[in-house]
Amino acid sequence: MFRFKMAGWGKELVNYLKRERGYRQIGDVLYPREQLTGMTIPQPVNRKTKGNKTGWTDDFRNIKNKQQQDAFIFFLKQQLNVEVWPEFYFHTSKNYRIDYAIPISCELKIAIEIDGGIWKKGNSGHSSGKGILRDMNKTNLLSASGWKIIRITPDKQFSIDVLDAIKTYINTIKLN
Repeated sequence: MFRFKMAGWGKELVNYLKRERGYRQIGDVLYPREQLTGMTIPQPVNRKTKGNKTGWTDDFRNIKNKQQQDAFIFFLKQQLNVEVWPEFYFHTSKNYRIDYAIPISCELKIAIEIDGGIWKKGNSGHSSGKGILRDMNKTNLLSASGWKIIRITPDKQFSIDVLDAIKTYINTIKLN
């Protein structure tokens, strides 16, 4: 007979059944060895397998974020007929994201950063010393990677200035 301690006895029981009795755990269910014969056993899903991290439009994180839609994305689509990607991961090892990305080609990549935390009182994520340094590093990395950066405040998000800046970048590439 196997005696279980009162604290943690459930875990001990499961381990005992697996080790001594040959039970197999599939999900949250324990099956005796006899029931498993002839049964198709589903393979466990490895949740750590993420997918491709490329920092481009085929990156699994960007494909997932592409499903998000908001008024700014619709605005740019309507006014300029460009494809806009929200929360775009642009680097393979850093977890930096661009608020909105317009990855037209390898030669033309436009990053739109909305600096909404600059007027917040207190220690907001972007107005603290650490946040400002992180934003500086991100901007430098974007620049070094060939991204054209447009930084705006939320009140200028739907302005003609933003549309003009994007049009200027697009026309610059078309002229070359």
